[in-house]
Amino acid sequence: MRFFPPTVTLKVVGFANGSGLPVELLSFTGHAEAAGVRLNWSTATEHNSASFRIQRSRDGGSWTTVAQVPAAGESVSTMHYSELDREPIPGTAYYQLEQYDLDGASELFPVIAVNWERPSVILTQPNPASDQVRINMTADGPLSVMITDGMGREVLRLTLAAGERTI
Repeated sequence: MRFFPPTVTLKVVGFANGSGLPVELLSFTGHAEAAGVRLNWSTATEHNSASFRIQRSRDGGSWTTVAQVPAAGESVSTMHYSELDREPIPGTAYYQLEQYDLDGASELFPVIAVNWERPSVILTQPNPASDQVRINMTADGPLSVMITDGMGREVLRLTLAAGERTI
């Protein structure tokens, strides 16, 4: 006598997290750092997730992918992700997170805006100086200057007007 296992047909009506979505996003944030824009996101659960793509835009209409990060695939616990955009757009840029499933489907999450300014580089010439110092910098505008001696004692403190760069 042969026994055959019974045929069972399952119909998926939702995911364990109850959302019906492959990824339940908890947060997506960004902030400026000297090296670029740090983007962080967290998920509560993931089902069938393949990867995340971070996209950047100057105008909110035309998007460029700046990073792709592997996803957990399957997770019922909180997952934390972080990526650094090392070539950010100076000023305000818009970022969106797009999640891709293993089957190729994707989902876009809400857009965030991050303001990033290029860090100032300041060079002084000559060094050491005896009577005059020239300050070269990448930023415009007024400049607060404090000069100290070799022991760290303040020798001079002043503010130079925009464009004025010689002490």
